[in-house]
Amino acid sequence: MSGLFGRGGFSDHGLPGSRKFEDGVEHRQRAEKALKTSVFLFKFSPDYDIAALEYKAAAECFQEDGSEQAFPQALHCWQKVADIRDKQQDAFGAARALEQMACLHSSSQPGHPKADFSEFFRLQSEAAHRYRLAGKSDAAVRVLRKAAKVKEEKLSDCRGAADILRECVSIHEEDEKWHYASEIYRDLISVLARERMHEELLKALDRHIKVLQRLGQQNGIHNATMSKVIVCLAMDDAVEADNALSDDVAFASNFLGTREFQLAGETLDAYKAGDPEALQAALENQMWNFLPTEIVKMARDLKSVCRGAQFQGRASSSCGSVSGPVSQVRASSSVVPVSSRLDLTRDVRPVLGCFSSSGVKLSDCPNVEGGSQSVLKPPAVQTSTDSTSQVQPNAEAADVSINELLC
Repeated sequence: MSGLFGRGGFSDHGLPGSRKFEDGVEHRQRAEKALKTSVFLFKFSPDYDIAALEYKAAAECFQEDGSEQAFPQALHCWQKVADIRDKQQDAFGAARALEQMACLHSSSQPGHPKADFSEFFRLQSEAAHRYRLAGKSDAAVRVLRKAAKVKEEKLSDCRGAADILRECVSIHEEDEKWHYASEIYRDLISVLARERMHEELLKALDRHIKVLQRLGQQNGIHNATMSKVIVCLAMDDAVEADNALSDDVAFASNFLGTREFQLAGETLDAYKAGDPEALQAALENQMWNFLPTEIVKMARDLKSVCRGAQFQGRASSSCGSVSGPVSQVRASSSVVPVSSRLDLTRDVRPVLGCFSSSGVKLSDCPNVEGGSQSVLKPPAVQTSTDSTSQVQPNAEAADVSINELLC
């Protein structure tokens, strides 16, 4: 009792010369003795099994001791265990020893105030490799995911974490464990979306959709397609968002006609039309909350964009060289050429062709017969010598607004 708690009732655990440290030294000496050979004792080969067990016991004692002198001793003993297991071609045992060494490097230890993350990642990679050699792919993925978490949270290296997660996905895909691969894809998508790595995110979503197709999860495919639409709009790429809605895999999973398809289409139409109110109403739908958390945050960012002045000017900027609000844009000679000799009082449909880039359909504007004083101002009339009145088309003199031409 006194050896455990020391004088005065305080534990001497962790102090140099403590009981755990002494036990570790004893186990290490037994392991070294097991590795020796002796002709007189008729021991002609090392006893690797006993040595590995004793080194493991010594390493555990040194870890529990936690003193500054015990830390390098624990690393040494775990390394000896890994070397012995490699000699015995026991990949699983070597991987476990390397994983224990990595855990020691992942946090601060007595005498080592800073964690050695470079050594941690090296040991985790070697442990994962040996787990795969032993046929334990799940254990390999577990080790790699732990390394990815450290990269993301402690080093803020999301790109490195994404690379490790891609390796995890490839391991599950090689083993055709599609359910586990889908789970890793969710983590990968969250990491890429958090850092707004849009190009890599779209590729990950495409591969995730293929995995979901193998699993027959139609709802997952629909949500992934909606996520692609949000990512494309965040990139200000409406064309790619259109392509995402017409994806072959999505249509094969009965995406057309679903509520998800309707909501994504309404959101895309509002964005292309430059209608902030319609876009905000579409993004406030509760169905977006079923997407990954980081994708939902991207959708909220689109809400803030649609309230800004930049989004308000999308419709005006789509008219080519014409700038300003639509209601204030006037027809000029650059829009209606004089050489076209168009009679604006008879037919305005050819003029509307100049504004096709703004999304205006010709079928939406009827012909104007006879000319209306409330719609068009009468052009200048010149009287010839034979009293014949002719209308001289002059587009520069016609002060016609786009809103009036569009009825």
